[in-house]
Amino acid sequence: MKNSLALVEKERDVEKEEKARIQQKAYDDVYKAHASGFNHSLYQVIFHCEVLDESIFDIDKDVYNKQLVLIDDSMEDGALIGEQQRTLP
Repeated sequence: MKNSLALVEKERDVEKEEKARIQQKAYDDVYKAHASGFNHSLYQVIFHCEVLDESIFDIDKDVYNKQLVLIDDSMEDGALIGEQQRTLP
């Protein structure tokens, strides 16, 4: 009886740890996506403030080499160009 109870408790602990790991990964993934989207927006804000024209915000575009380009155009080898390579206005 004690062995069965100990086994059930151990399985429960393993499940709790797995659930906590999955929740943390989900949190990290959501945070990463949010931060990426925020940075994407920030680059456009900086770009539009420098340009001072009637440009409108477009989530399908990004700033690259001081130009607003379609995100698909700012891809290299299938991976979005890293922020360290971006050139701010």
